[in-house]
Amino acid sequence: MARRPGDVPERPAHPQQAVETLERALAGRDPHGPALVCVTGASNVTGELWPVRELAAAAHAHGARIVLDAAQLAPHHPVSVRELDVDWVAFSGHKLYAPFGSGVLAGRADWLRAAEPYLAGGGASRKVTRRTDGGVDVEWHESAARHEAGSPNVIGAYSIASACKALTEAGYDNLVAREQQLIGTVRAGLAEVPEVRVLSLFGDDAPRVGVISFVVEGWNSSHFAAALSAEYGIGVRDGLFCAHPLVRTLLGSDPQVQGECGAPEAAPGEKSLNAIRVSFGAGTPTSTWSASCARSRSSCGKVPGGSTGPRTGAACRRSDRAPGQEAGFTSRDRSRTPPPGRAGSTYGTPRACPWPRRPGSC
Repeated sequence: MARRPGDVPERPAHPQQAVETLERALAGRDPHGPALVCVTGASNVTGELWPVRELAAAAHAHGARIVLDAAQLAPHHPVSVRELDVDWVAFSGHKLYAPFGSGVLAGRADWLRAAEPYLAGGGASRKVTRRTDGGVDVEWHESAARHEAGSPNVIGAYSIASACKALTEAGYDNLVAREQQLIGTVRAGLAEVPEVRVLSLFGDDAPRVGVISFVVEGWNSSHFAAALSAEYGIGVRDGLFCAHPLVRTLLGSDPQVQGECGAPEAAPGEKSLNAIRVSFGAGTPTSTWSASCARSRSSCGKVPGGSTGPRTGAACRRSDRAPGQEAGFTSRDRSRTPPPGRAGSTYGTPRACPWPRRPGSC
């Protein structure tokens, strides 16, 4: 289904609205030909679960097929292609704690059999013959091998299978129950911090996996993330999370405003359009996120730089050093976490404010 340049789907306020939006889009498509609906199982920004079964029913009712992006869902919930009634499912191996560089596309084979091979080469071809005119005729496999020419990533495939086996043996019911307890702990702790606003599409009561994004009033999110890491040894991610339009919409900006990947620095007087994301899974210690809420409360009472007082957020005087080499925060320091008790310093040596600063603050 082609999208006209500049079109941005409306933001659904609840799961049923997402289904209705899809139905309108499919009914009004022109030309009315083959369509493929791609939907995420769980948002990598808010953690909220999408109504996959209902979206699949809407897609099929309008003659479309649907592929489920389960990269954020599979590590947290069991995924059944049959129960969700999706045509295909795709997910990344590294999200399941397998090594980088491998993934899965599974589901109906009819379109895959009819499609041109993704890679042409040995293993994808079943028969190659020379014609009398000197040309070559190739007959391709009709199985998955049709799109998997060359030496297979055996280690990657085996690692994904092992990760799936380990999660299944651990028991998804137990993993889900524990994760929901962690979600409740973190959300309750963040709710006690007046400066924190948790980002959400469907509201506080929406079911979700262990992903929570938020912003802190008066703070640039990249500065706050650096403070949690440097002062308390808590690792979070900051930026736009490869979901620029969604994050910008949730932050009250035009979703089509261009931005850079990562954590763009706001100009003086402008809103900082980035967020902080915490995530947890099967191996996350419970104590980590209980501590993170307390550390967030503590950090909210400080200006970026370590001293207490009014929050000035990104209004810090810029250093004349290169990024990552500001006073008291070398590139080497960024790759390591200072020991507890060494906050506001380079491993215990008092230094200047490690964040970029502007005149009149810090």
